[in-house]
Amino acid sequence: MVSYCFQVADSLEKGTEHEDEYMISEKELLVNRFISVPKDMGAFNCGAFVAGIVRGVLDNAGFPAVVTAHFVPIEGQQRPRTTILIKFAEEVLRRESRLG
Repeated sequence: MVSYCFQVADSLEKGTEHEDEYMISEKELLVNRFISVPKDMGAFNCGAFVAGIVRGVLDNAGFPAVVTAHFVPIEGQQRPRTTILIKFAEEVLRRESRLG
């Protein structure tokens, strides 16, 4: 028997400044919770691995995008949340405006 465990992201938001941007935010991204980053690597975000997976899924579905991971401080909390920023290619916007 195969069991899968999926977690829903804390939020998915459309960018307010740029129409081509979406953000997936997670307070405790699994890879950041269980991977220790050496001090000499500074603020390296292991969420970059997740961003690569998101990019691959989008690209293979016909939605090319630049996908990056960022730490975002949360007021009153010691650990920042991770935001996966998705910036769709211009061709996606043009196609979606024709279809919508």
